[in-house]
Amino acid sequence: MDWTRSGDDIFIRLDPGEEIHAGIREVADKENVNAAAITSGIGRTRDNAYGFMNAEHIYQRWTLENPCELVTLQGNFARMTDGRLVVLERENHVYVSL
Repeated sequence: MDWTRSGDDIFIRLDPGEEIHAGIREVADKENVNAAAITSGIGRTRDNAYGFMNAEHIYQRWTLENPCELVTLQGNFARMTDGRLVVLERENHVYVSL
């Protein structure tokens, strides 16, 4: 993984096999980011875990192992007083389109 900072913006490039949430969490920790909006993400992914809330308000998950093209990535996170990054700890509020 590589990243660079330009003012308040951070640009992250993940290597093949790196997990998106873990990469964002690592950069946020190293750059001392307490809150952020994730505004864009593109690239090829594989072993994707998907989830949605069904009509009965039960969270459903499934995995798609085939490679996919990530065409958008959006979300946000904030740091709790104990240092955990909310949203990324639960790993279900970064939204993608494949």
